[in-house]
Amino acid sequence: MNNIEEDDNINHAVYMLGKMTDAINILVTGEGDARSRLRQAIPKLKLITPGMLPKSQDIQKKVSWAFKEMTKFHDPKEYETNKSGLPITEFDSTLRRIKNSTASKIIGELFGAWMDLSAFVDEYYRN
Repeated sequence: MNNIEEDDNINHAVYMLGKMTDAINILVTGEGDARSRLRQAIPKLKLITPGMLPKSQDIQKKVSWAFKEMTKFHDPKEYETNKSGLPITEFDSTLRRIKNSTASKIIGELFGAWMDLSAFVDEYYRN
């Protein structure tokens, strides 16, 4: 593991670890295929701020890539709503269009970032 960079804030990292743990729990143990698990985890994923993640170990890059992939399609029709009656978001638009294999790759990247973040926080408190 690399040393902690000067601009990495451990308080932010610990906070983000808690938010990511909540999302990962849904992504790993949730029912259904990868796309449906991503859909279930969206409320938790929206609480994650990539800019608050450490730059070391490419954690920030991994999460940013996953978010970019989860929001790459945004084509809502005027006044279109989702099943809950809320306006269609870029998450909804994207999850309708991506393949299950893409959703699996996104989950894998988020899981890898969570593992790296866990190790980052653990290393900080061990030293």
